Amino acid sequence: MKFKAFLLSAIALVLFVGCERNIEPEFNSAESFLAVQIVSPSDAATKGTQGGFTSGTADEAKINNAYFYFYDVSGNFVVKGETLGALTTTNVDNNVERRINATIVLRNVSVLPDQMLIVLNLPAADDSKFDNKSLTQAQAAITNLYRNATDSYIMTTSTYLKKDETPKIVCTTRDIGTYLETTEAAALANPVTAYVERLAVKGNLTIKDAATTAGMPNVTPASFTTVQAPFQSNQEDVTIRLNGWKFSNLNKQSYYIKKIDDTWDFTWNWNDYTSGGTTWGGKYRTFWAQDANYTDGVYPTSYSNFISTHGGDASAISLTYLSYNDVAADAWLGADYCHENTIAGGLLTDSKYKSAATNILLAAQVKLASAGAYTTLYRFNGVFYDWAQYSAILAQNMNTKGYRKTGNLEYAAGDFQQPDPSVASTHTHLYDGKIKPLLTTAASTDSDAGAITYLADDRFITEVFTDGKMYYSISIEHFLNPDYTKNHATTPFIVGDFGVVRNHWYQVTVTDIKHVGTGVFKDDEPIVPHDDPSTRYLAAQINILAWQTVTQNVEL
Repeated sequence: MKFKAFLLSAIALVLFVGCERNIEPEFNSAESFLAVQIVSPSDAATKGTQGGFTSGTADEAKINNAYFYFYDVSGNFVVKGETLGALTTTNVDNNVERRINATIVLRNVSVLPDQMLIVLNLPAADDSKFDNKSLTQAQAAITNLYRNATDSYIMTTSTYLKKDETPKIVCTTRDIGTYLETTEAAALANPVTAYVERLAVKGNLTIKDAATTAGMPNVTPASFTTVQAPFQSNQEDVTIRLNGWKFSNLNKQSYYIKKIDDTWDFTWNWNDYTSGGTTWGGKYRTFWAQDANYTDGVYPTSYSNFISTHGGDASAISLTYLSYNDVAADAWLGADYCHENTIAGGLLTDSKYKSAATNILLAAQVKLASAGAYTTLYRFNGVFYDWAQYSAILAQNMNTKGYRKTGNLEYAAGDFQQPDPSVASTHTHLYDGKIKPLLTTAASTDSDAGAITYLADDRFITEVFTDGKMYYSISIEHFLNPDYTKNHATTPFIVGDFGVVRNHWYQVTVTDIKHVGTGVFKDDEPIVPHDDPSTRYLAAQINILAWQTVTQNVEL
């Protein structure tokens, strides 16, 4: 069955209804009808620099299929509904943007349904996760998709906490029986209410202003701070080129049905109640969720840790980390999407969130402003060198320490191999953009064991910027208190500060760049953001739209 594409708004898509009727349903077990109206609300509120709802694009709002699952009051499966005809769209008043009408028929039902679950754009193979399954089983269903093969975005009935209901957690449309009718016409006169939201998280990165962003990839705008970096004791102006961005630290899966906990007692308004926590707001949504690895996720602290502790086995960790090559592109990405990724409180200490929370990864390059091309640079003891300078410094260190080659010859720049990312024998690879230098075969032959051991010391760890390549990592702030100093040692982060939640749109704007980023030695190596003194952080403004918006401005 083909369904008409329609625009959906932000955080929730509402199946609208009139007033509830406290009457006995006209239930026909052989064939009963249910009318549904889908509308998009006009306003809402959330964090950050927070906006209201924003309509989805045509692709984001496209509906290719609709599945309706019905349960009794205890959550036992009753029947899967059959949609009659095509969905139709009408415009409504200022309070809603669109209304989509659907009529459902329930056949051969022996038990009066009480609850309805809606799944839009469900991959056909995943119908088995819901058909003839209890509500408890449906709530446990997991998908590795937020968009199906037809490029339409999966949506499910929204989940929220309503303290005056039993059970308090609402993840289905309840009291369906009061809206069942014996004819299609009667059903249309008595539509039911339901609410849906996309599984996907949306994000975009802009540079200062729309005009600048439209010209990316490119060097940073002239209005940005002139970045300087130490080159052999001299502060030199550098040019920074921004080559692309994407979400990284990606969750591999989502619950189909948003999962929340009715015991949550956060200091921020994560659910649709007033600030006092007692009055229902009527927005039918939450601003936080529990992902599939909320408390037991496995996160490497760095890429080196991923190799040493997890054997480089991607299946052993909870997230997918992108490389420089995954992010850099010929054209600037207008928007990116991912699974929701939320983290519990234990990951908010000691900067663990940097590798556990989803971030925006920004690929860049650096060079001397006076240079004509981007070349490989080496950051050694906080100072930048080109190869000739770096190799000369290495020789000087060896000679100063009193080491000599056979025949009492001093070391020279030519005694060191220039690190080649594609040739493992030219360096000791420490991952995370770092190496240790190696002698040439001839120089190694002419060196005693003490000299070789000295060169292998950690004092020679060097950050490499191959062809000037580097990255910035922006941890996504969800509900971060604007009064925080972002110093978890003095003001601990709390649950909700970092994370990305389904059907939220995170808008990040780079307002300035003041520092060189983190070096990239191998551009196909996954990047795991970590707490490192050499890392340079961005300051960002995030706007979350619902398609609830969070905006974040960033200085790099």
